[in-house]
Amino acid sequence: VKRDNWTANVYWDDVQQWTRESTPECNGHGYYLAVNEDLGFPMQCHCFGCWAGPNCETETPLDECNISAIDPELTYQWKWFKRHESIYATIPPYYGMHYGNFVSLRKASSSSPFDSSRNPVKHALEKAIVDLHRVAKNAKTDGYHIVTGMGAHQILSAAIHALSNDGPKAVYAQKPCWARFAPIARSANTLNATWTEADALPSDMRAVVEIHTTPNNPDNKLIPAAFDNSLKITDRVYHWPNQKLPADVPYADDDLMVFSMSKLTSHPGLRFGWALVKDPVIAERMKTVISDVAQNIADVQALQVTKLLQAVVTANGTEDDFFQWSRAILHGRFKSIEKLLSDSDDYSLASDFGSFLLIKCHTRVACASADDSLELCCQQQFTSVKLGTRLGSRYGYPASDGIIMMSTGDYQETFDAEFEKLKQLVGQ
Repeated sequence: VKRDNWTANVYWDDVQQWTRESTPECNGHGYYLAVNEDLGFPMQCHCFGCWAGPNCETETPLDECNISAIDPELTYQWKWFKRHESIYATIPPYYGMHYGNFVSLRKASSSSPFDSSRNPVKHALEKAIVDLHRVAKNAKTDGYHIVTGMGAHQILSAAIHALSNDGPKAVYAQKPCWARFAPIARSANTLNATWTEADALPSDMRAVVEIHTTPNNPDNKLIPAAFDNSLKITDRVYHWPNQKLPADVPYADDDLMVFSMSKLTSHPGLRFGWALVKDPVIAERMKTVISDVAQNIADVQALQVTKLLQAVVTANGTEDDFFQWSRAILHGRFKSIEKLLSDSDDYSLASDFGSFLLIKCHTRVACASADDSLELCCQQQFTSVKLGTRLGSRYGYPASDGIIMMSTGDYQETFDAEFEKLKQLVGQ
């Protein structure tokens, strides 16, 4: 039985192999979750790229297989987490039989002493978040309050609620932006917040809550906020040195910063996000609304996040540094596509290096109808090689710009197939 200094009340068994890669079962072209068999389901591999079949035993020809490149998660990172045994754990059935309180963490401090009267996992989670920002060098934590919730969705909703607590506020984000900001603002558990387009904003900036995303979704650009004097929620979920070059990841010290496991480690299913908040009143309002709506995040959720972050922190500066390893792969993919498109008259990059990839089409080839917009024609060109994309208008680009979004963070064999399809598209 293993224990560590921070989670002494949690009993650990030997590492349980939840996923298996390069096993005879999946022929080295996928993985499967052993836990599914424990639930009584037959073994079924998740196959990469153009591989198919119960055991990933059949390679579908490139021109027949479909690749959906629409999610910006960096799923290739699974290999890094899989080889770090400190993350694995078997949770006993009696774990989580008491109410925890992981929403309300202490004021962030790099030297907070361990208090034996507190939940050890809660203390470990606080420390892991502070240590994570320290090694990533991406955000200041001293003097900030940590607020946790079920993903950046809930954190953003709570932040909008907290900032509009004292009166009506117009909520705004400059385009292009994430498509879900508007619905989150409309359902932020308050009657005071109203999603507002640029031409309808009030002149009094104190009545405006701007959601400023940097690096931006979906063009990865480091754009400044639209307004100097508005209230700010700074969405920094992509502000990590595995997704940008270190020179583009300075220590941030915004009033209210949002982060998530979905974009850092590609664990959207964990539904865990956090905010660093300067103002203790705003932090307390956020904690209250999250607690009132959901009471708490799950104990197991907090435990898994803690172990993942601890592994990232521990590996920092080693030969298996998470940020360096991940950035090298993602940046290499970006440079390959940049080179591929550099000599094309029909396609060009419309995004900087990062989790997203925007491609602009310059021709109406393959349009199904003369009435189709350039972006629809563009998407149809990608569809012709069985490559799934998202329309740029989803993020606020005019359809006439002819921009589509795709991701480059998939499993290696999936990206390899995606790249070959791009080569087909540009005629190389």
